Amino acid sequence: MPLGDAGVKVCHFYELCADILDQNVAFENEEPAYYELVTQEALSKAGSCGKRFDAVLVDEGQDFTANMFKLVTGLLNPSTNNLTIALDDNQNIYRPKAQWKELGIQARGRVHKLNSIYRNTSEIAGFATRFIRCPSPRRRQKRRADKTFRRLLRFSRPAARTMPV
Repeated sequence: MPLGDAGVKVCHFYELCADILDQNVAFENEEPAYYELVTQEALSKAGSCGKRFDAVLVDEGQDFTANMFKLVTGLLNPSTNNLTIALDDNQNIYRPKAQWKELGIQARGRVHKLNSIYRNTSEIAGFATRFIRCPSPRRRQKRRADKTFRRLLRFSRPAARTMPV
Protein backbone atom coordinates (compact mmCIF):
# COMPACT_ATOMS: atom_id res chain seq x y z
CA MET A 1 0.00 0.00 0.00
CA PRO A 2 1.41 3.43 -0.87
CA LEU A 3 1.88 5.63 2.18
CA GLY A 4 2.01 9.39 1.80
CA ASP A 5 3.25 11.53 -1.05
CA ALA A 6 6.61 9.77 -1.20
CA GLY A 7 4.96 6.56 -2.40
CA VAL A 8 6.32 4.24 0.27
CA LYS A 9 5.18 0.69 -0.45
CA VAL A 10 4.86 -1.85 2.37
CA CYS A 11 4.23 -5.42 1.27
CA HIS A 12 4.76 -9.10 1.89
CA PHE A 13 7.47 -10.67 -0.27
CA TYR A 14 4.94 -12.78 -2.17
CA GLU A 15 2.75 -9.72 -2.69
CA LEU A 16 5.76 -8.20 -4.46
CA CYS A 17 6.07 -11.37 -6.54
CA ALA A 18 2.37 -11.20 -7.43
CA ASP A 19 2.84 -7.58 -8.50
CA ILE A 20 5.81 -8.50 -10.74
CA LEU A 21 4.03 -11.54 -12.21
CA ASP A 22 0.70 -9.72 -12.50
CA GLN A 23 -1.17 -12.69 -11.03
CA ASN A 24 -2.40 -13.93 -7.67
CA VAL A 25 0.11 -15.67 -5.42
CA ALA A 26 -0.72 -17.56 -2.23
CA PHE A 27 1.09 -16.09 0.77
CA GLU A 28 0.95 -19.25 2.87
CA ASN A 29 -0.11 -22.91 3.15
CA GLU A 30 1.54 -24.10 -0.07
CA GLU A 31 4.40 -26.53 -0.53
CA PRO A 32 7.96 -25.11 -0.53
CA ALA A 33 8.33 -26.02 -4.23
CA TYR A 34 5.43 -23.66 -5.05
CA TYR A 35 7.18 -20.72 -3.38
CA GLU A 36 10.51 -21.51 -5.02
CA LEU A 37 8.75 -21.55 -8.41
CA VAL A 38 7.00 -18.23 -7.69
CA THR A 39 10.32 -16.69 -6.64
CA GLN A 40 12.11 -18.07 -9.74
CA GLU A 41 9.40 -16.73 -12.05
CA ALA A 42 9.44 -13.30 -10.40
CA LEU A 43 13.24 -13.26 -10.57
CA SER A 44 13.14 -14.03 -14.29
CA LYS A 45 10.68 -11.16 -14.93
CA ALA A 46 12.10 -8.60 -12.49
CA GLY A 47 14.40 -6.99 -15.05
CA SER A 48 11.58 -6.29 -17.48
CA CYS A 49 8.80 -5.39 -15.02
CA GLY A 50 9.80 -1.71 -14.85
CA LYS A 51 9.87 -1.62 -11.05
CA ARG A 52 12.71 0.07 -9.20
CA PHE A 53 12.91 1.03 -5.55
CA ASP A 54 15.15 3.70 -4.07
CA ALA A 55 15.30 1.75 -0.82
CA VAL A 56 14.24 -1.69 0.38
CA LEU A 57 13.86 -2.91 3.96
CA VAL A 58 13.75 -6.68 4.44
CA ASP A 59 12.46 -7.78 7.83
CA GLU A 60 13.00 -11.33 9.13
CA GLY A 61 15.82 -11.72 6.60
CA GLN A 62 16.83 -15.05 8.13
CA ASP A 63 13.73 -16.51 6.44
CA PHE A 64 14.80 -15.35 2.95
CA THR A 65 16.31 -17.73 0.43
CA ALA A 66 19.20 -16.74 -1.84
CA ASN A 67 16.77 -16.16 -4.73
CA MET A 68 14.54 -13.95 -2.58
CA PHE A 69 17.55 -11.73 -1.83
CA LYS A 70 18.55 -11.73 -5.50
CA LEU A 71 15.05 -10.57 -6.43
CA VAL A 72 14.96 -7.62 -4.02
CA THR A 73 18.52 -6.54 -4.89
CA GLY A 74 17.59 -6.72 -8.57
CA LEU A 75 14.79 -4.22 -7.96
CA LEU A 76 17.02 -1.67 -6.24
CA ASN A 77 17.71 1.62 -7.95
CA PRO A 78 21.47 1.34 -8.69
CA SER A 79 22.03 5.04 -7.97
CA THR A 80 20.74 4.70 -4.38
CA ASN A 81 21.55 1.02 -3.70
CA ASN A 82 19.89 1.37 -0.30
CA LEU A 83 19.16 -2.09 1.14
CA THR A 84 18.52 -2.72 4.83
CA ILE A 85 18.14 -6.27 6.13
CA ALA A 86 16.94 -6.98 9.66
CA LEU A 87 17.58 -10.56 10.74
CA ASP A 88 18.40 -12.76 13.67
CA ASP A 89 21.08 -15.33 12.88
CA ASN A 90 19.94 -17.33 15.91
CA GLN A 91 16.61 -17.91 14.14
CA ASN A 92 18.18 -19.01 10.84
CA ILE A 93 16.59 -22.46 10.48
CA TYR A 94 15.69 -22.51 6.78
CA ARG A 95 18.88 -22.03 4.85
CA PRO A 96 22.61 -22.46 5.14
CA LYS A 97 24.56 -19.28 5.65
CA ALA A 98 25.44 -17.67 2.35
CA GLN A 99 28.00 -14.96 1.82
CA TRP A 100 26.35 -11.61 1.16
CA LYS A 101 28.63 -11.03 -1.82
CA GLU A 102 27.35 -14.25 -3.44
CA LEU A 103 23.83 -12.82 -3.20
CA GLY A 104 24.73 -9.52 -4.85
CA ILE A 105 24.62 -7.64 -1.55
CA GLN A 106 27.36 -5.10 -0.81
CA ALA A 107 27.62 -5.60 2.93
CA ARG A 108 31.32 -4.99 3.60
CA GLY A 109 31.65 -2.00 5.93
CA ARG A 110 27.88 -1.56 6.06
CA VAL A 111 26.88 -4.17 8.67
CA HIS A 112 25.66 -3.03 12.09
CA LYS A 113 24.99 -5.58 14.82
CA LEU A 114 22.58 -4.81 17.63
CA ASN A 115 23.81 -6.31 20.86
CA SER A 116 20.76 -5.42 22.94
CA ILE A 117 17.34 -7.00 22.94
CA TYR A 118 14.64 -4.54 21.89
CA ARG A 119 11.70 -6.84 21.19
CA ASN A 120 10.50 -7.93 24.61
CA THR A 121 8.50 -6.06 27.19
CA SER A 122 9.49 -6.31 30.85
CA GLU A 123 6.53 -8.69 31.34
CA ILE A 124 7.93 -11.12 28.76
CA ALA A 125 11.44 -10.82 30.22
CA GLY A 126 10.06 -11.49 33.71
CA PHE A 127 8.18 -14.55 32.51
CA ALA A 128 11.27 -15.89 30.72
CA THR A 129 13.35 -15.40 33.86
CA ARG A 130 10.79 -17.25 36.01
CA PHE A 131 10.47 -19.97 33.39
CA ILE A 132 14.17 -20.84 33.36
CA ARG A 133 14.49 -20.99 37.16
CA CYS A 134 14.59 -24.48 38.62
CA PRO A 135 16.19 -26.08 41.70
CA SER A 136 19.57 -27.67 41.00
CA PRO A 137 22.71 -28.75 42.84
CA ARG A 138 24.53 -25.81 41.26
CA ARG A 139 22.27 -23.23 42.89
CA ARG A 140 24.94 -20.51 43.31
CA GLN A 141 26.06 -20.84 39.72
CA LYS A 142 22.42 -20.70 38.62
CA ARG A 143 21.79 -17.50 40.60
CA ARG A 144 24.73 -15.82 38.85
CA ALA A 145 23.35 -16.90 35.47
CA ASP A 146 19.90 -15.57 36.42
CA LYS A 147 21.37 -12.18 37.36
CA THR A 148 23.24 -12.02 34.06
CA PHE A 149 20.10 -13.02 32.17
CA ARG A 150 18.01 -10.34 33.93
CA ARG A 151 20.67 -7.71 33.22
CA LEU A 152 20.55 -8.64 29.53
CA LEU A 153 16.78 -8.24 29.45
CA ARG A 154 16.55 -4.85 31.18
CA PHE A 155 15.16 -2.31 28.72
CA SER A 156 12.43 0.26 28.22
CA ARG A 157 8.89 -0.42 27.09
CA PRO A 158 8.37 -0.05 23.34
CA ALA A 159 6.99 3.36 22.32
CA ALA A 160 5.49 4.67 19.10
CA ARG A 161 6.86 8.04 18.02
CA THR A 162 6.06 10.32 15.11
CA MET A 163 9.22 11.12 13.18
CA PRO A 164 9.70 14.46 11.43
CA VAL A 165 9.38 14.30 7.66
